[in-house]
Amino acid sequence: MVITGLTPDLARSLDQMIDGKADAHEGLFRKQDINNDTSGNPGTEWATNNTDAYGPETGTADDTTTNLDEDQVITVVAIYKMSQ
Repeated sequence: MVITGLTPDLARSLDQMIDGKADAHEGLFRKQDINNDTSGNPGTEWATNNTDAYGPETGTADDTTTNLDEDQVITVVAIYKMSQ
């Protein structure tokens, strides 16, 4: 299942509830576009949090400038592998 529009803190909380550990790289709940550049080390953190702003000037969520109260919070996409 692909879940879009998650705030980083919500994604971290869901990952903790589903896997028992809030890491973006391992388990049934993962960040969609995470690179495998961790050399196999477990426990890769979710890279952003709710203080990172959505980049309106670029139209992408890659801008990690500090968020103001009126700014949209950056969002992440997660993959949830459900058991069948």
